Amino acid sequence: MISLFDEFKLTGKVAIITGAGKGIGAGIAVAFAEAGADVALSARTKSDLDEVAERVRALGRRALVYPLDVMQLDQLAGLVDATVAEFGGLDVVVNNAGGSNAKPFLQSTVEEFEWCFRFNVSTAFEMTKLAVPHMLQRGQGTIVNITSVSGHKSTRGSVTYATAKAALSHFTRNVAADLAPKIRVNAVAPGAIETPALSRWLDQFGEVRQQMIDRTAMRRNGRVEDIAMACLY
Repeated sequence: MISLFDEFKLTGKVAIITGAGKGIGAGIAVAFAEAGADVALSARTKSDLDEVAERVRALGRRALVYPLDVMQLDQLAGLVDATVAEFGGLDVVVNNAGGSNAKPFLQSTVEEFEWCFRFNVSTAFEMTKLAVPHMLQRGQGTIVNITSVSGHKSTRGSVTYATAKAALSHFTRNVAADLAPKIRVNAVAPGAIETPALSRWLDQFGEVRQQMIDRTAMRRNGRVEDIAMACLY
C-alpha cells in the first residue's frame, strides 16, 4: 500500500531553486529541505543565499550556494554543472526567479517588454533545457515554474509582466507535453503573497492591505509557505 505522506518526501532528491535568496524562493528551498532534498540555491546576493543555506543545513540537508544573475543566460550552465558535481545528479528545478517593470502601456518601451520576457520566460526555458538531460539520466524529473495570477487576469499597468507570465504558463503546458512521461512540468501561479518585501510596503499603507484581504475569499493574503507547499505537491 502506498503511504500518502511518503509521496511528499524528497529524500535523496536534488533540487535547484532560482531566486532563492528571499521570499517565495527561500520558502521553497526550506520546504524542500524539510521534505528531505538537498538544494542548490541561486540568486544575485550571496549573503541572502548564505542565510537560506543555514536554514537548510539546520534541517540536516546539504546546500550549495551559487550566486548568479539569471539574466546572464550563459551563467546557468555553470549552476547546473556545479549542482550535479556537488550532489551527483538533479531531480527538480524550480524556475522562481522573475520580476516586473510594470508601468502603464503607453509609458512602456519595447526594450522593457523584452527585458521582462527574458527575465520571466527565457530564463526558465534555458534552465529547463539544461536540466532535462541530467533528469533523464535519473529516469525522471520535475520542473516547477512560478508564474502569476497576473498571467490569467487583466489589470491596468501590468502589460509587460502579465504578458510574460502568461507566456510562461503556456510554455509550461507545451513543454509538459514534450517531456512527458519521464518529466513532469507544472506551474504555480501566486496571487498576493506577503513576502517580507511586500509586507514592509504594506506596513506603510494599512488600508491597502485591508483592501487586498477584503477582496480575497479566505480573508487573508497568501503566505510564502502556501506557495512552498504547492511546489512540494
